[in-house]
Amino acid sequence: MPTVSPTKALRLARNIAYPQQLWWFIASFIGLVSLLHFTNFLVLRYQKYLLAHKNGNDDPENSQRKTTQRFSFRKLTSTVSETIAIVLYRYTIPLGYSHRVNVTEIAIVVAYITSVLIWTFINCYNSDTGLKFDPLFYANRAGNIATSQIPLLVLLSGKNNLLSLISGVSFEKLHIFHRAVGRALLILALIHTGGRLKLGLAEDEASTAWLQVGYATLAGWIILLFMFIRPIRASSYYSLHTNPRHYVLSLPALFFWGFDRFLRVVRTVWNNRGLSPTQIKGEIVSPNMIRLSIHQWMTWKAGQAVYITIPKISMMPFEAHPFTMANIPTAEKNKPNELVFLIKVKNGFTKRLYHSILEAQDKNEEFRFNAFIDGPYGSPPPDLDTFSDVVIITGGSGLSFGLPLLQEVVKIHIYTNTNDQTASITEALWNNGEKDISPGSKHTTPTPEAADAEKLPTINTTTSGIIINPGRLDIKSLLEEELSSASTDEISVNGVYKYSY
Repeated sequence: MPTVSPTKALRLARNIAYPQQLWWFIASFIGLVSLLHFTNFLVLRYQKYLLAHKNGNDDPENSQRKTTQRFSFRKLTSTVSETIAIVLYRYTIPLGYSHRVNVTEIAIVVAYITSVLIWTFINCYNSDTGLKFDPLFYANRAGNIATSQIPLLVLLSGKNNLLSLISGVSFEKLHIFHRAVGRALLILALIHTGGRLKLGLAEDEASTAWLQVGYATLAGWIILLFMFIRPIRASSYYSLHTNPRHYVLSLPALFFWGFDRFLRVVRTVWNNRGLSPTQIKGEIVSPNMIRLSIHQWMTWKAGQAVYITIPKISMMPFEAHPFTMANIPTAEKNKPNELVFLIKVKNGFTKRLYHSILEAQDKNEEFRFNAFIDGPYGSPPPDLDTFSDVVIITGGSGLSFGLPLLQEVVKIHIYTNTNDQTASITEALWNNGEKDISPGSKHTTPTPEAADAEKLPTINTTTSGIIINPGRLDIKSLLEEELSSASTDEISVNGVYKYSY
């Protein structure tokens, strides 16, 4: 019986153990983030409990003085946490012409790629030959690690995401790490290929099918990488061999992908209360803005979005596009809610939708098409009832994000009878021609005097306390004024990416 050298036995054992160790490291990080998310959830609930039991008859000045004296330590910890949050989430690094990432995202991506490379190249010393980094050690190991990370790649791509549920990070943020994992797998594939080429091929090995498929897959992977560079992808939006013993590592990826699609179908059927689509109504608000409305058996929170599929407008039957709801749920129990969308007309789907509505209006017909709704998705802003002042800055179609938040503030006033919370919404419209989507329009915030959260009447700007000032917005002065007079603040920004930084 042939004996296996100790060096080879150790190398084979590490090829199996190191992918598992890397997964334990990743799972530990996910567990830590989930624990912090759960702790933050409990803290917010406790703060809401304190506010709910606060004596509303106390003198505001005395109450604020008592709060300052009693919770000085909490103020200190809050200041420290806010400073850390500013460093981690507000300092950004530009990537390309139209994309920026914050320090936290960069740190996690760098940490992940670094850990992958560490587990790939650690302990590659061959005691038999004296070679410090022997490709005999890292070549196959890189392939094993790449194969084991495929489930993570697919898990990060789903919209119905298990990681989003336990960590509180929305799926659109996880897509950053999804792309990072994909690039890390390409690096591992290149290391695997380069290592095997350095070791050399047997005489008949070059003609084997698995090697030819591997080269073709790697070439396709490289082409795919260049095609998904952001400027290239944005300009053309519409337009690997594994050993059978390792299938058990890659097959979970298909399960995660299929499970995500299954949940999307189930959610769509549930929202429609059946397989039949729902009628969606469209109207033109301005030359570059349209309004859609549809009734669905679903609920959502301010700031969330859904994916809309309109088969007659889409180029492909299952083409879905995300849009943010411009209102909050107002229906009575056991009745469907109306979803309202304010959509800026650009190219592609929104342009075809605009022309279809325009064509229907020219024929004096009402635009009604069958549609499917999948959602809601996205992480809503923090609960607004935990803040004394709220500043909402919107730009263009970002008004769809700001209006529901303002409606939520009014709803809190109505149902909790609180008078110590103020809210201001600042509009940065694309041009002065879009007056129909300003606060005097149909689907915006009611006055507190209406005292009815189920109806959203037109606001009279002369009596509601709303001031419309045309011109360029001085955001710095606005924020300084609000922050100087508030004890707890929430600032929400939505629009083009420059507004957030």
